[in-house]
Amino acid sequence: MILWLAIAIVALRHIPAGSAAALKHLPGGFWLAALAYVLVHPLADLAIFRRLWGVRDGMFGAMTRRFLSNELMFAYSGDVYLFAWARTRGIAAPLHAIKDVSVLSALVGNGVTIALVVPFLANHGLATPGLTFPHIALSCAVVIAPSIGMIGLRRRLLRMTGPDALFVTGVHLVRAVAMLGLLIPVWLTVEPGLTLDTCVLFLTLRQLISRLPFMPGKDMLFAGAVAAIGKAGGAASIAAALGAFGVVGVEVALSLVVAAATLPPPRRHPGPADQARPSLKHALDGAIPEDQEVIQGAGHVQCDHRQQDDRNRPVNVPQPQAKR
Repeated sequence: MILWLAIAIVALRHIPAGSAAALKHLPGGFWLAALAYVLVHPLADLAIFRRLWGVRDGMFGAMTRRFLSNELMFAYSGDVYLFAWARTRGIAAPLHAIKDVSVLSALVGNGVTIALVVPFLANHGLATPGLTFPHIALSCAVVIAPSIGMIGLRRRLLRMTGPDALFVTGVHLVRAVAMLGLLIPVWLTVEPGLTLDTCVLFLTLRQLISRLPFMPGKDMLFAGAVAAIGKAGGAASIAAALGAFGVVGVEVALSLVVAAATLPPPRRHPGPADQARPSLKHALDGAIPEDQEVIQGAGHVQCDHRQQDDRNRPVNVPQPQAKR
């Protein structure tokens, strides 16, 4: 959380004063696109884990919590929550499924990143201010090297069947393309004058940042990176920053809704009517009122006295008669 706040502060430093206040004047289409962008990932996870686990009840809430935890807290914190949730539902070996889904997600994400970097470089990407060949080469190495390692070790890493792996890969690919596509209307709503080249640059930079491991607040980091590059003047930077703030705002609001929906019910204090009823423990224990205990106690004492009197009473033993 501290790292997330630090990234947000750095991003805010590159935004002109008063630009963040423009969020409340944005049209409804901006918020609908941001909400759709946020919900795509939980819906994709819902389709994947329903196939793998065959569970339906409570799945959407669990998938939403997983995505929000990974985005707002730190990477893989949502996977830890999902593992704990699956254990409470009695799902067998949930760790293997979560691990396989994460590995395939990383492979698809790296492939989409490479597919964006190639046309970006072909379209005079090195002419972008603030970007040099070492920056792009290092970014590509960070993306390509793990992918090669995961492909080489796929038989040891993955435990799901071939059809399940193909299904999960296809869902991840559709999800990645849909999320990138929904970012374009978010930016165009703020700044309709954005060009196609600028949108491709933003998508490439956002996808590269998404591949950074253990990094929270990637939307805030993206806003700061766009402001530092300064592509297409201040309008493009403000559009990217406001889009990032809008997405984060939707994520925070959705996390509050999910948290409120999963709160335990409040404890009910017993009233006068409840106090007059006999308690369940009293009924189960078979407690006996005090007056009955006294009567029974008196009966035990009386019984003991009778037994004592019987023991003190002389016993008449018949005497044998003498023979005549």
